[in-house]
Parts: sequence; C-alpha cells; structure tokens
Amino acid sequence: EGHGTGTPTGDPVEARAIAAVFGADSDTQRRIRPLVIGSVKTDIGHTEAASGLAAVIKVVLAMERNQLPPSINYVKPNPEMQFEKWGLEVATTLQPWPAEKGETRRASINNFGFGGTNSHVIIEHANSFVRGPSSAKTNKTNGQSNINRHSNTNANGRTNANVHTNGANGNGQDEERSEVLVFCGRDEQSCQRMISGVKSYLERQRDNANINPAKLIRNLSFTLNSRRTRFPSGWVAAYAVKYSESGLDMAIESLDLQSRQLKPVRLESKPPLIGMVFSGHGAQW
Repeated sequence: EGHGTGTPTGDPVEARAIAAVFGADSDTQRRIRPLVIGSVKTDIGHTEAASGLAAVIKVVLAMERNQLPPSINYVKPNPEMQFEKWGLEVATTLQPWPAEKGETRRASINNFGFGGTNSHVIIEHANSFVRGPSSAKTNKTNGQSNINRHSNTNANGRTNANVHTNGANGNGQDEERSEVLVFCGRDEQSCQRMISGVKSYLERQRDNANINPAKLIRNLSFTLNSRRTRFPSGWVAAYAVKYSESGLDMAIESLDLQSRQLKPVRLESKPPLIGMVFSGHGAQW
C-alpha cells in the first residue's frame, strides 16, 4: 500500500524504493510473482492527516476478505516507472489475495509527511500467531454424504469456510464463523474457573437437539462481553471461538485449544494513555 499521491516526482521515487526492497531487484531467486501495489487515495482522495489511518483500514479489510481492491481510474503509469522491470504490478481489478495455501498474508504500508516524517508499517495475518483447530473431516459409508471442511481465518477474528457436500443429499454449505468470548475475574483463578465453566456448559449442550448452536454461541458472546463486570486490576482472557450451524464440536475444540495456548492477563489499574499520530499532510500535529 503506497503513499501514492499521484505526483510526477514523488511516485517514481517511492516505487523505485519499493522495488529495491521488495521487488525484482531485492531477490530474483525468491520473488516468483509481481508485487501488487496500490493506494487508497485513488478511491477517497488524500485525507491529509488521516491518510495513514485510511491506508491501514483498507489493508486490514482487504486482508480480512482475502481480496485486493483495484486502484480506480488507473490507465497507464508514469513513464519513469518501470513496473515490469521492477517486478511491480498495479491492481486494476478486484482479485484474490496473492498468497498460496499455507502462506501468510502480509502487507506493507507507506505514509509520508510533508514535514519529512516517513512511516512504514507491516501488517500480518493473525493466523501466523494463533493456530486454529484442525480441519474436520467426516466420511459417511452409507453413500449419502462426503464432507470436507476447509477453514480460513481472518485478521479480526472472523472466519470464512466452505463445506462441500457431495452424494445423495446434493450440495450444501455449513458456513464457519467466529465470535469473541471475553472472560473476566477478580483474580486469575476465578477467570480460569469461568473459562472451565463455559467449556463444561458447552459440553453438556453438545447433544441437546433443542438448541441452535450458532444462536447459543452468539448469545454467549453477547452475555460475556456486555453483561459481566470488568474488575479494576482484574484478570481477563479473550478468545475468537469458531463455530458452525451444525453443532458445538467446533466451538468446544476452538475454545479448548485457545485457552490452553493463551492464558488470562491482568488489567492495568489505570487505563493506558494512547497517543496516535498519522502524518498524512505534514508536521502540523
């Protein structure tokens, strides 16, 4: 994601720098396809002091949806930009994120201030940090169905998945989703007890034919997130729990796996002071 203001001087300098670090000139043995570049300014213009934030929002949404949006109104490049030689390519149509199966989605963002404050941010998909539950495979021997589930988790916790059903039952889909479950307690032990209690509750409801699994998880997420006390200096744990419409197995497995990997943490006694600077237009901040 380039700063890409469309200026005759600035754009070639930026593109040449990108090529030197990430393009064909960086490592001809490793780069197997062009590096896709773009700028959100082609869509919404230059938002000046907020341009860096706009670029971050664009990249996160693109990564979440596994798609690269096009740079609208782009026809031909500045003659000084040798995209083919540099190993760069401008996205002109909506296209899938160029990552093979198993590869980590990663993007870089440039943002340059008029006063000389330049920033470069690298955003990486969350799957490289949090391992999800293993793909579920179910095979029925009566010839009625053969189901393979393949999951793909996005950066903000949402999950997209396709379940393909072939056989006497025809074709169907069981979409995989996720909800964030937040657990709070006065101390670490009480927080752990709450997590264990929810696990036990889901286990008891596993074979309950009278419940809607997806609705149960959504209601549970709402209750834990909105109707539980957040204790000052207390302990908290948050998990993006995957679930499906067909049952609670996926949710139980997801919660169990994440709660073993990520332990509760203690909240600060005072809210942290957060300062944000986005150098879009200059040094006026």
